[in-house]
Amino acid sequence: MGAGYWEQSHGPSLMVGMLAGGDVSISWAIDFKALALAPHILQFSGGVPYDIARNIIVRTFLKSPAEWLLFLDSDIHIPQDGVTRMLSHKLPIVSALYWRRQEPHTPAMWKFTGPKPNDHAPITNYGDGQMVEADVVGAGALLIHRRVLERLPDPWFKFTYEGRDNDEGVSEDFYFCKKAKEAGFTIIVDTAVQCPHDGWSQVMKGASRAVPV
Repeated sequence: MGAGYWEQSHGPSLMVGMLAGGDVSISWAIDFKALALAPHILQFSGGVPYDIARNIIVRTFLKSPAEWLLFLDSDIHIPQDGVTRMLSHKLPIVSALYWRRQEPHTPAMWKFTGPKPNDHAPITNYGDGQMVEADVVGAGALLIHRRVLERLPDPWFKFTYEGRDNDEGVSEDFYFCKKAKEAGFTIIVDTAVQCPHDGWSQVMKGASRAVPV
């Protein structure tokens, strides 16, 4: 089944970059299979830092004919129609909505509140189904159009946080979002595409529950 079949059957060509830190839950595998995604799927298992894995995926994507790149982490359960809905917006950068695994379980979307890299606050005032503009989002369920990645220089993702006191470094997804914003791209979160987030518990709408297996 080639890219031409995918475009005729499902619309825009899509590559999925999947980050997997180990085994995935059965429930995640079932949800993933239900998505009926494009045939080009990249998987990275343990031992590969996230920023390196994401940059490898981007380089592979840019050598392909695909128009869209979806980053989907193996702890994010995207709804069955979520990818179709995200693609339908035809926006350069669209994220699904999910919540931080750590307490407080705030949405993984933020606004800058000051000039320093870590001057940011979570966006919590929104309505379900609303399209929300953010300065920073996580990359766990992130759809990016090809022109964004063609315009930004390599590396697209870089983890600069070193864990020191007053460390102003950032995670790889914050780094990407900052570069994209500086290049003039808008980052949108579709809050209708709501994704449970697996960890020690599963987080959904700001509350945790036992992870299904």
